[in-house]
Amino acid sequence: MHKKILQRIKIRNKYKKLRKNISIINKNILDNIITNKILNFISFKKNQNIGLFISSLGEINTNLLINKLWLQNKIVYVPIIDPFFEGKLFFSKYTSNTILKFNKFNILEPNIQKESLFLIDILDIIIIPIVSFNSDRYRLGMGGGYYDRLLINKSNNILPIGIAYDCQLNNEFPICNWDISLPVIITQSKIWL
Repeated sequence: MHKKILQRIKIRNKYKKLRKNISIINKNILDNIITNKILNFISFKKNQNIGLFISSLGEINTNLLINKLWLQNKIVYVPIIDPFFEGKLFFSKYTSNTILKFNKFNILEPNIQKESLFLIDILDIIIIPIVSFNSDRYRLGMGGGYYDRLLINKSNNILPIGIAYDCQLNNEFPICNWDISLPVIITQSKIWL
């Protein structure tokens, strides 16, 4: 197991760097393509409550998607790290008036009270960040296991969708027993089902 973990750390670092090195011009083009593909993919589904992350560290710019979802009168929820239980995520409604703060990982999240937090079951769709993925739709995340734990306990009514750039495809990373294959991953050139 130790060897697998070291391989995953090496791959994770490589693909975070690769993602971060996409030029700003190319990134803007790719982010718009992926945003439109997501909207087209979910447009036929009856969904109102969309969970997604606030992007950082070279991730796909989710602000584009958030703004378009608001225009469609969708309710957007973003994750918040549980301050009391290590490794757990809650969700909070996110509007243009939401005040944000940096969490312990230097990622923006709403600055809210505990009573404003929701479990994943409130969502119809959840957009999942990816550092790397393989053609069987297994994802490698940032290494904290937050989304892995979240997906294990989710209701069957929630559709998880991973989003990534084509260059994040890697069929070399070792799969661990906690990894979960996503039903859908969307990149600029393909919808992986």
